[in-house]
Amino acid sequence: SLESQPFFECLDIGSARTLGKTIDSSYDHYNKDALAQDDVLDLESTLANMSNNIRYFGAGSSLQCSNKTVGDGVINVFDVAVIMWYQFKSEPYNWLSNDPSNLPTVQGREETKSRCNTNESRTQYHLAVGRSHCTLGPHAESFRMLSEAQTNVEGPDKMSEMDVQVLVWAKHQGGTWYRIRCGGMQTVVELFLTGVATEQGVPLSMLSAPNHNCSSGADSCMPNKEDSIEVRFQRRLTLDVGTESPCAAIVASVHPIIAMLGNTIAVRQQPPSRSCAFDLFLWVPDFPQPGQFSKAHSLHDAVKLAQLGAATVKRHRRLQYSDTCVLEGSSSMTPFGAQMLTQTACAKHRSQPPPLSPPPLPPEPAPPLSPPLLPPAPPIQATSPLPPLPPH
Repeated sequence: SLESQPFFECLDIGSARTLGKTIDSSYDHYNKDALAQDDVLDLESTLANMSNNIRYFGAGSSLQCSNKTVGDGVINVFDVAVIMWYQFKSEPYNWLSNDPSNLPTVQGREETKSRCNTNESRTQYHLAVGRSHCTLGPHAESFRMLSEAQTNVEGPDKMSEMDVQVLVWAKHQGGTWYRIRCGGMQTVVELFLTGVATEQGVPLSMLSAPNHNCSSGADSCMPNKEDSIEVRFQRRLTLDVGTESPCAAIVASVHPIIAMLGNTIAVRQQPPSRSCAFDLFLWVPDFPQPGQFSKAHSLHDAVKLAQLGAATVKRHRRLQYSDTCVLEGSSSMTPFGAQMLTQTACAKHRSQPPPLSPPPLPPEPAPPLSPPLLPPAPPIQATSPLPPLPPH
């Protein structure tokens, strides 16, 4: 633990705020809407003008806690991303020294060890860090003494809201495909799920994403194994057939090939300077193989989901967050700044367009024209009586 081995703090070199605000308002040639849909991030010219202000490690030298550059207090996908970007000399880390022993990174959070044995949940801590990077900074002697009001203090560095949409994408016998879309462009994303979890690492599949409402007979609609959780991705950039993609590679970040473990999905883009917007697709089997859990078919499954952070067991064996959802506290790194989900987003069915209105009825035919009126008959003139006939 950190109490006995404090040097583990040195591994906490990244956070969602790392590389944050690499693009700012002074570089208005970037269109956020285009980047969120079908544009490619190209930071070469931007980075050349910002080399002294880039947040390479932790939250950067411009955002310090107790006069120190520190990470977020968690070893997670953001630390793995920073290490890999430096190791493979991904821009902008290719500008740094090749000798890591001469490279200042972070100086460690002195307060992290005081969080041990406090029964804090991962969600609670991530939300607190989202409100303020220095949530365990100089405002408290000990984490154990923090009041609810203190842990909810917002700093000027509060993360922006992450827009997450979970859709039931395709459903057929055996399970359900879900599409998870985070608004904007993410260079790194870490999502906490409810309703599904695994004790076995799930790799990031390179198979094509399923089409919306696809049938079980379609190739892209079928999971690799019907009883196994599967994670795929799809870039929003549309390319002509045979065109080489200008986008960065999307890679698993829980482990070199593992994209999901426990209730967490974590992926990154390599290199970050060529990021493109993308969606994730998650196959959740109705009856998963041993070591994977969904829908809590038994009390054992419910307990396992709870142990893996994917559900909360309540009284009378009822579950909270038993649906497939992305849990609050999920976060992402973007070139515009860190993002945090503060409201759990659960699966919804894609809204169908309203039915077309029937065509309007033709107007009623006009009544037939009345025949023209005849002029009035002239008045009958009075005549004298006929003369009597002569006698025979």
